[in-house]
Amino acid sequence: MAETARETGSLPVTNVQVLAETCNSKGVGVDLQVPERYLTKDPSAEEVVAAGDNTCAIPVIDLSRLVDPLSSSSECAKLVSACHDWGFFQLINHGVPDQVIGNLKSDVVEFFKQPLEDKEECAQRPGSLEGYGQAFVVSEDQKLDWADMLYPTESRDMRFWPTRPPSFRNSVDTYSLEAIELGHRVLEFMAKGVGAEPASLRGAFQGQATQGMRANYYPPCRQAADRVLGISPHTDANGLTVLLQINDDVHGLQVKKDGRWFTVEAMDGAFIVNVGDALEVMSNGKFTSVEHRAVIHPIKERISVALFFFPVPNMIVGPLPELTKGDKSRYRSTNYQDYLKQFYAAKLDGRKQLAKQRERGIPIMAEAAREMGSLPVTNVQALAETCNSNGVDDDLQVPERYLIKEPSAEEVVAGGDSNCAIPVIDLDRLVDPRSSSSECAKLVSACRHWGFFQPASLRGVFQGQTQGMRVNYYPACRQAADRVLGLSPHSDPGGLTLLLQINNDVHGLQVKKDGKWFAVEAMDDAFIVNVDDALEVAHASSLSRTSSPPVAHFRLAGL
Repeated sequence: MAETARETGSLPVTNVQVLAETCNSKGVGVDLQVPERYLTKDPSAEEVVAAGDNTCAIPVIDLSRLVDPLSSSSECAKLVSACHDWGFFQLINHGVPDQVIGNLKSDVVEFFKQPLEDKEECAQRPGSLEGYGQAFVVSEDQKLDWADMLYPTESRDMRFWPTRPPSFRNSVDTYSLEAIELGHRVLEFMAKGVGAEPASLRGAFQGQATQGMRANYYPPCRQAADRVLGISPHTDANGLTVLLQINDDVHGLQVKKDGRWFTVEAMDGAFIVNVGDALEVMSNGKFTSVEHRAVIHPIKERISVALFFFPVPNMIVGPLPELTKGDKSRYRSTNYQDYLKQFYAAKLDGRKQLAKQRERGIPIMAEAAREMGSLPVTNVQALAETCNSNGVDDDLQVPERYLIKEPSAEEVVAGGDSNCAIPVIDLDRLVDPRSSSSECAKLVSACRHWGFFQPASLRGVFQGQTQGMRVNYYPACRQAADRVLGLSPHSDPGGLTLLLQINNDVHGLQVKKDGKWFAVEAMDDAFIVNVDDALEVAHASSLSRTSSPPVAHFRLAGL
């Protein structure tokens, strides 16, 4: 997740703590109301069960009873029931020293008390979620959460770790070590409770596995506490989350069950633990990842610290083998990093829990693409007709958002240079036993050194798998052909891409190799084929792409 978070980043927004201080001041005027983009339509449209109703409280698990041989079996059964029916529980008698928890609480509170300029010394950088700011802000008109966060993460990048209060870093380190060991112990008992090997579940979150810690600050909202949300409804993509409530007298966490929202009344000295999507999959549905949210108090702040447990990078996340014996596997297995990319892509696009909509946590790339969609923009063909008209006025120039800064900064090799053309592969020679060996070697060389080739004949490619077809139209651009791109530089995420050029007299595809762009001159009746990300990963030892780090870039130049 850390890598995914750093890649996705977040747009800068107004500091909510400062905004709240202004909006909550007495005698506030109309121009100081809560901005519209923080207001939800009707957050109370669904039934909310208040805290204090003991018959509807999330279960309480006693770790001391789990480790006691006399009570372990019954407490394990209670733990499994809590994870299946609620996906949440409160953990008491956990063994984390009071002083360790107290030091963390004190330092987190002190951090948020500092002036804004002091907190912003560890502010998020563009394109990153680490540091102080807000998460997953990707457009100027999306609804915002009424919260600020500090996310130093596990990367140990000290730019994002506060230096004030002076004891902050030590408090976080000490607490993290204790909480991580606690999480691993809980995972062992969860595995034991469903008949799995404790090492199989704990091991998935040890070694190269990562943990991320986030401190959440929810300022009060005097004007519209019932119209804003601290965190919008979501499930967690990771395996396990351990939450520490800093001020137990302010309840804000709500868990959804049977169509109702249940307010969680945090117990003194307890941790709130919840199942994430990855753990639901690994348990084959015996544990449940449940939707939850944070609501806001009208006059009191709320602070919490969440510790997220993520599986080992690149491990295949799927039901544990011992949990599918005699039972059908309910989930598809997938590489966890691939899943995270889809999870956060869906989240950034405003589609909460694409994973929940498509087979409970394991989205397929093609399905994800269809779900995520795209924001509407002006039709480019119509725009080009207007901009390319004779006698065009200044107000009909190519819009700025289509213009790139330095399209010609890198060297471009013309398509007519036969010495620099992408290789041509003949499928007939591949299937002919007399020439197959030499043509295969040529094919591997093309994939390794170029990542692209043209097959002079083609019979059939992938079978039994999903394929997607896209038709691209690149209108001419009379004004600024050297300032626009038909497709920005990218690599393809799939396995293999087959491109058919409709009009071979117009060349636009360019391939990057050795820091230069090579224009591809399409041959008549040939397909242009390129290696995609998934195929490179599958054959990392023999197939590579044309840049370092291994990402193949290609683009379509303006005409």
